[in-house]
Amino acid sequence: MSQGNAKGQNKSKPQQKQSAAQPKQQTQNKQGPANAQSPKQNPQQAKQNPQPAPNKQAPANAQLPKQNPQQINAQQPKLNQQGQGNSPQQRQNQQNRGGNRPKGSGSPAKRNTREYKGLVKAVNSGDSVVLWTIEASAKVKGPPKEVEFTLSSIKAPLCPRIGRADQPDTQQPYGWQSREFLRKKLIGKTVIYTVEHITPTRTYGNIVLDGQDIRELVVGNGWAEVVAKISNVTSKPYPEHVPLFDLQTKAKDKKVGIWSENQSDKALKKFVLKYNQFDLFEKLKHQAVKGLVDQVRTGSTYRIILENNNVVNIKLSGVQSPVYYYSKESDSEPFAREARFVAEHKLLHREVTVKVEGVDKSEFFFGTVLYDGHNIGIDLLKSGLGQYVEWTANKADADKLFQAESEAKSQKLRIWASGFEPVKTSPQNRRQAETQNTKSEEIEFVGKVMEIINAGTIVVIQERVDPKTGIPGVYEYQLTFSSIIVPRILPRNLDKDKPPTEEEKREDAWGYEVKEYLRKKLIGKEVRCVLDYVRGATQNLKEKPFWSIYLDGENVALDLVKRGFATVVTHRAKDPRSPDYEELILAENAAKRGPKGMHSASKTPIRHLNDLTLQEPHIPVSYTHLRAHETGRNLV
Repeated sequence: MSQGNAKGQNKSKPQQKQSAAQPKQQTQNKQGPANAQSPKQNPQQAKQNPQPAPNKQAPANAQLPKQNPQQINAQQPKLNQQGQGNSPQQRQNQQNRGGNRPKGSGSPAKRNTREYKGLVKAVNSGDSVVLWTIEASAKVKGPPKEVEFTLSSIKAPLCPRIGRADQPDTQQPYGWQSREFLRKKLIGKTVIYTVEHITPTRTYGNIVLDGQDIRELVVGNGWAEVVAKISNVTSKPYPEHVPLFDLQTKAKDKKVGIWSENQSDKALKKFVLKYNQFDLFEKLKHQAVKGLVDQVRTGSTYRIILENNNVVNIKLSGVQSPVYYYSKESDSEPFAREARFVAEHKLLHREVTVKVEGVDKSEFFFGTVLYDGHNIGIDLLKSGLGQYVEWTANKADADKLFQAESEAKSQKLRIWASGFEPVKTSPQNRRQAETQNTKSEEIEFVGKVMEIINAGTIVVIQERVDPKTGIPGVYEYQLTFSSIIVPRILPRNLDKDKPPTEEEKREDAWGYEVKEYLRKKLIGKEVRCVLDYVRGATQNLKEKPFWSIYLDGENVALDLVKRGFATVVTHRAKDPRSPDYEELILAENAAKRGPKGMHSASKTPIRHLNDLTLQEPHIPVSYTHLRAHETGRNLV
């Protein structure tokens, strides 16, 4: 057979398919007798020499005219992207056969039936979860891939969102109960899920746990309704959805879940979002409170719904994980994603026990979070995903936290093996002083107060023997209180063209008031001085140490804050601070409520001082300025 004939016969195949669609023309042939039989061919011979179907226009052995590819394609039915015909009849036939459909659209005859394995990370509602893919994550470094997954063919009530619970469009009756039912069944469990339909933001399908169909479990307990479509041909549910409709009918008959007639069960979930932080702390401090972790912001920062419906932001006491940034994950610190993943894996949407132990000035509480009896803070430190922070640590757990960090450091785990910049801890802890190669006499000593420079800085002298020369001597230290802001005294040489404002005058008066208070309290007294931290040098400021001064066991800075003579510094997350920082915050709040000292807007101290040294030499001082009974001023 020539090459040209081969090509002609190959092109005749589409024509053979087309003629096969016309069986009447194949059986009726006017050119031959009705009982005529075609010669027999074996299958192999028929495949090599295909014969065109006979018709009335040409004999059986005639060769069909050649057709170009465009003519052949034009004779085939056109399909859209979903594999359906474009004509109404073609689309109707495709639907009746049960083609690919989105959520709740009927028969899944052609849906993807491949099964995947996943771990339930979170449960957002009664029909929606977040999964960590297991197979796909085996080849990925770091935290696994997440899938937003919704159960198809059913619909649960909308669940409330934190911060928007009072808006009627964000939740429906039984939304919280439906979500809680599914959460208790699935959270933290390994499941098998089947994908039926995928959108750009969500995946639809079914989940099976230990052989139990989760859709049937939810519908059977009355926490969701079936939304699968009815067949257009039979006007009945598709066979695979019949069990769901049967379970829904039984749930309605039992009046359970969303079908309940008890009006009290329909009450919407209300969260307590607005409260006085310090009042709540007084109620909760040092108590073990049950709660549900609603969000994990970083490895050591969580949003928790307490059993009394108060929503609190908790930072772990004594633990600081690498900072994670939601807006731009690439700016997060090393191992921030890993630390957050560990906390999510163990805490997210799980019931925990919270021990509230402190507060800060940014509406956060400090506390210990326990899950199944384990301290998540210790787990993070042992894994090298957190750092021990002394000033927020609970004294009862300080040794355990420090030991956990030391183990990770010795093994150079994660943050300790990278270029992680640790929190600048206070050197007043002896163990940390040793690791920082700091001499003990440089971080703590006992001395006598000799001068009050201003409301926040004093001069202390110490008599001791020089360790290098062995000669006794007197050493002078200028010390500044840590973590507080004191009223500023105006400089004596003010610019006459820029007179002070009323607020500056008021602050100046308080500055002298506090300075005088410290003079009476401290001059000549023996105090214990402890170095808390050193502020690094900047372009405009020199390096400066900050201290805690203790008189008879009481922190002098804390006494100033209690009296309303000072306010507390708002430190950044990694800033070092006074070991009594939490007590300072509570004392400041109490002084504001008083109000005491500077917090009283109507109270300004009277300065009992006439500084004659400020008079210019060539201007004579009027005698009347010295007459106290006329000017109303007292002389010192």
